[in-house]
Amino acid sequence: SISGIEPNAVTNQNVSLTITDDLEYQTTVLLNDEEIEFTDAFDKEGVYTVTVTDKAQNENSIKFTIDKTQPRLNEVKSGNHYTDITVDVTDETDVKIDIQKDHKETFEVENGTSLTEEGTYKITLTDEAGNQNIIWTAIDNTKPTITGVTNNSYVNSCDRIYVQDRYLNKVTINDDVYTRDDFTHNAFN
Repeated sequence: SISGIEPNAVTNQNVSLTITDDLEYQTTVLLNDEEIEFTDAFDKEGVYTVTVTDKAQNENSIKFTIDKTQPRLNEVKSGNHYTDITVDVTDETDVKIDIQKDHKETFEVENGTSLTEEGTYKITLTDEAGNQNIIWTAIDNTKPTITGVTNNSYVNSCDRIYVQDRYLNKVTINDDVYTRDDFTHNAFN
């Protein structure tokens, strides 16, 4: 008999197998259909097939997968903002996709789902092996508002220009770029 993992299991852990048989036996191990040596612990990613054949030609096999790679959300990077998001996940196994919008209730979506509603999103990808990837992102379709000055006008003085936006990242004034840390600025010093 072969023990140490359930047949057809998918895991992100190393696998150690125990083989018990009253007769002498021979073991064959395939990793992604390539023969490898039997070892105390299998640690490489891939699909394993372990076959044990005893002297009486009784045969027993077990198949399992080691997957240590996080699922990946294509075209979306954590910390970036988008006008819309298509949930496009790449992984070798089935992936559960959970979405939490604006720190409220979490809901599950299918691969290929489009997200268009403005807000902050936590996208949690969990594959069959238990590998998890969390992406924090936002959808923003609202233009920043600028007050304190009129567009295309000339002024003699300007105390302050006010810029408001939920996800304000930078402001450019006369080719000078200001980040979040610099947002209080007198443009005519």
